[in-house]
Amino acid sequence: MPADEIIRASAKTGAGVDGILEAVVDAFRRRKRMCPTIRALIFDSKYDVYKGVVAYVRVVDGQVTKSQKLRLMSSGLEIDALEVGAFRPKMVAGELLETGQVVTLRRA
Repeated sequence: MPADEIIRASAKTGAGVDGILEAVVDAFRRRKRMCPTIRALIFDSKYDVYKGVVAYVRVVDGQVTKSQKLRLMSSGLEIDALEVGAFRPKMVAGELLETGQVVTLRRA
């Protein structure tokens, strides 16, 4: 580790704690810009005669937007999210899905 990246801190006195917290936040921001990772779990899917394949998904980390390219890790298949929506209590189409939502994704 380069000497200029070392943060001098003391757990006993609390000196340098602010510097450590700022470094952690900066590291997360850099990582997010470099690799916008999405983690989601497909827990069900169906075929709709009018819409095609509809997957029911719980977003664990990140965001999913309409027309975003996604890769399924189990098969390596790349898909486009043609339509995204959330349950409120019925499915409502939207533009952005965030962490914690149970959603639907429609693909071609």
